Amino acid sequence: MNKTFMSGYYQGVIETAPATLSAAKTEQLAITMTILHLRHAGISITSIHDFLVSDLHANERFVNKYIRRYALSEQGEKLVMYLYKVIQEDYQPQDYSDTMLEDLFNPNKLTGDDRKIIAKAIFAHLIELI
Repeated sequence: MNKTFMSGYYQGVIETAPATLSAAKTEQLAITMTILHLRHAGISITSIHDFLVSDLHANERFVNKYIRRYALSEQGEKLVMYLYKVIQEDYQPQDYSDTMLEDLFNPNKLTGDDRKIIAKAIFAHLIELI
């Protein structure tokens, strides 16, 4: 991670934020955008946290909040994609990650149409939350 570039990125978000945003909301926007940018670049959560808190002196409470939200949304997206595969075809777990998702949504080890019905119900509820 190029800390000089990312410091400029963070500051640029703050400087170009709409004037209608409060200082706290502007900081939250900058934190969120920086987290998303660095996660898409493959930077670890620990490095992102340390950079924002130690180097940029961002509000640690906001940093932790948005890192947690990003992690949850990433896991939710994986679950939605897995359920979609189950609904579309008679998909069986292919690796450890899929096996964990299967155990999560199908603890009673149902098969066939019953399994698809459960997957559809969970999928519908997840879509409502989004």
